Amino acid sequence: MKQQIICWLIVLFCGVSYGYAQEAPTESQFPGAVVAREQGNDKAKRVSLPLKKTSVKLTLMGNVLRTELVQEFTNETAVALEAAYIFPLPSKAAVFDMVIEFDERIIKSVVKEKQEAKRVYEKAKKAGKKTALLDQSRPNIFKTSVANFMPGETMKVKLVYVESLDYKKGEYVINFPMVVGPRYIPVSMNKKQRSSQGVANINPPIIHPMIKADHRLELDLEISGLHIESIKSTTHIINSHEDKGIYKLSLRESIPNADFNLKIKLDSARDANVSLVEGGGEDDKYSVINILPPTILEKTLEPIKRDVIFLIDTSGSMDGTSISQARLGLKKSLQLLGPKDKFSIVRFSSDHSSLSPNLMERTEENMELAETYIDELDANGGTEMQPALDYCLSIKGRPEASRLLIFLTDGDVGNEDDLMRLVKVK
Repeated sequence: MKQQIICWLIVLFCGVSYGYAQEAPTESQFPGAVVAREQGNDKAKRVSLPLKKTSVKLTLMGNVLRTELVQEFTNETAVALEAAYIFPLPSKAAVFDMVIEFDERIIKSVVKEKQEAKRVYEKAKKAGKKTALLDQSRPNIFKTSVANFMPGETMKVKLVYVESLDYKKGEYVINFPMVVGPRYIPVSMNKKQRSSQGVANINPPIIHPMIKADHRLELDLEISGLHIESIKSTTHIINSHEDKGIYKLSLRESIPNADFNLKIKLDSARDANVSLVEGGGEDDKYSVINILPPTILEKTLEPIKRDVIFLIDTSGSMDGTSISQARLGLKKSLQLLGPKDKFSIVRFSSDHSSLSPNLMERTEENMELAETYIDELDANGGTEMQPALDYCLSIKGRPEASRLLIFLTDGDVGNEDDLMRLVKVK
């Protein structure tokens, strides 16, 4: 019987993107833009359309979060364009509506099978009609293509999706993604693999740290049906007020350079948390009943044996703040190991190496060796994660111990499907 391996991913410091490209960026692309090409001319030079405005309206009823996202662009060129941009959504989001407005004209979405949708889009594009296509490039990355975007026109893209929030340790957590992190494409991937995994659709242009982006984001959130003890954002400064059990929060004129995170702690003084919320219009009224049990303190359990392998990214993108954070985080993680645990550390960039080929006991001597090894870690090279992951999974552990593999990295890779298959096989 194969042992179950639990993988944790710690994202330390991601690159910032304000607009999204159809392919990997070039030096001529200006960051913070939709990338477009002259309609019907695949060899034409690509141009960038700045993202003018983003507004987000979040509505939380019980544990169901509804999000309405509106983004606005303008074709400031003198030719008709086919535009494409990539944007992030939560991995569990269920998109149920998309509307695109061109001045007075509206394109409404129709759900079709993937290949059929592409065929309809291409047919309408060739006929000179306004048309758009929404495609899922990854579980958390979507791409919108718009054909026949005329000179001087302003385009508004409106997406509506829902997701259910998990209730953990007395609180709900809302994460609204604002950036698509840059993905490293492994050297080993050939053209066929890159095409099959949609590599061309996942790399946005990156804004330089010294460039001030004009794009701003407005976010509003309304919460009902919950008895709340506190609301706190770990990423942004928010304005909030409560009126008759309805909580309203706002985030005004924010630079979208980090995902928005909000923690909603429920009233722990209640024996149980029960609420009823009604909504809808005249013809589609509905009610949401929210029932949560009281928080029960967990019993102190006997600690289990754990075999822990730390896989730390030391590629060039980690240079500076990221590698400092990684060293500090790794040292703190080592201090959390118990007396029955064993561990090792593996670093990777273009190649990989380890503190020890075998798991080590948590002794004072080994902890000192580990700290010295961590202090000597430098950041350079590529992000070849797959060979390092394969090496980690080959390290023998104890049959009676729980195996943990913990990643410390600053970014994404373009071959995550291969990595997930590797974990499943091992």
